[in-house]
Amino acid sequence: MSDSAHQEVSRRGLFKVIAARALQAIQEYNALLPADRPEQLIRPPGAQGGTAFLATCNRCGKCAETCPRGAILLQGPGEGAAVGAPYLEPARAACSYCLRCNEVCPTGALKMEAVRESRIGTAYVDQERCLAWQGGMCRVCYDKSAFPGTCMTLEGLRRPRVNPELCRGCGSCARHCIQSVPAIGILPPGAVEKE
Repeated sequence: MSDSAHQEVSRRGLFKVIAARALQAIQEYNALLPADRPEQLIRPPGAQGGTAFLATCNRCGKCAETCPRGAILLQGPGEGAAVGAPYLEPARAACSYCLRCNEVCPTGALKMEAVRESRIGTAYVDQERCLAWQGGMCRVCYDKSAFPGTCMTLEGLRRPRVNPELCRGCGSCARHCIQSVPAIGILPPGAVEKE
């Protein structure tokens, strides 16, 4: 083996050790966080709740790369131990539940078997911002919701109301709200309902 080839192998080994130790440090840090701390972000379908997700995710970014809608983002600098962890902003890009993110997850942080029972969040209507609730004529969110008449219904044939039992938090309704600041938001699992 030439000296340059030997140096390249040594560099790769060094980078693997550094990456493994960084992942171990992240997992140890996450283990110190309270297990019952409510999640503040919307995670991709199949994500384990609370800090279990952060402890399992290796921040590879494959879920974001494979998302056909570009709905999955990665947490940036200043996020502490969560840097590189995937999250969604459903009002920016709705989740289609295609589950490609689950298929490519190498660590099991996104568990396919958990998707059926889980939800990524629950939508809510800000009645003070909603045109229909303020007397206007609008039902775009209802028409564009993933399952009109089920996860979202119309009160009095015009005012949208979310059915929290059936809403999975995909964000289709929020994504299509015509207000400059959407009158529909998505709360992460375990958050207090706003409506």
